[in-house]
Amino acid sequence: MTREETKTIIKAICTGYPNYKPRSIQDTVDLWTALFAEKSYAQVSSALHSYMMSDLKGFPPSPGQLNALIVEQVIPDGISEIEAWSLVSRAIRNSGYNSEEEFAKLPVTVRKVLGSPSQLRTWALDENYNESVVSSQFMRNYRTQAEREERRSRLPIDARMMIEKLNPVPERLAVEQKVVMLEEIDPPVTFTDEVEEKLANLKREMGRSEADD
Repeated sequence: MTREETKTIIKAICTGYPNYKPRSIQDTVDLWTALFAEKSYAQVSSALHSYMMSDLKGFPPSPGQLNALIVEQVIPDGISEIEAWSLVSRAIRNSGYNSEEEFAKLPVTVRKVLGSPSQLRTWALDENYNESVVSSQFMRNYRTQAEREERRSRLPIDARMMIEKLNPVPERLAVEQKVVMLEEIDPPVTFTDEVEEKLANLKREMGRSEADD
């Protein structure tokens, strides 16, 4: 949003809320321009319109309140932990031999909670599998992950990039998915001695990473 567009937004707030009297219009415009530099005028204007139409207290919106409304408009509604578990539960039933395919069908947030297709396969083949215990733990982890992603989505893009840089997705998960996919091929694929050695090394690396975790 440009500075001129920001002036229009601030003017609208002042018109809609007569008691809103910033000490310095220039400083206010400078601040809002910086905060909403990555947002379009249409997004901020739409958020302000939504805020005003639903406001029952008569207080002008803060930048954070408008940003929250923008996030809700841009990001599709997520699914609840119960709905997420329902998807996982169905996936488990067909994951004895098709965990890779079932994993790929799941929403991104659900996949992040599971970590890899091997988790589905483990549950599917576990003779002592207890759905009550597993579902409770999964839904708790899913709720935490969903809340984390929602908070992160409100941050400026440079802040999100910094977080991702400081907290990269473990490479082990990607490696594990590839190894599990190869193991699930039926009939088994015959590899050369060199490839077999590389697979063995990958599995050893995965084992050490899990031990370190």
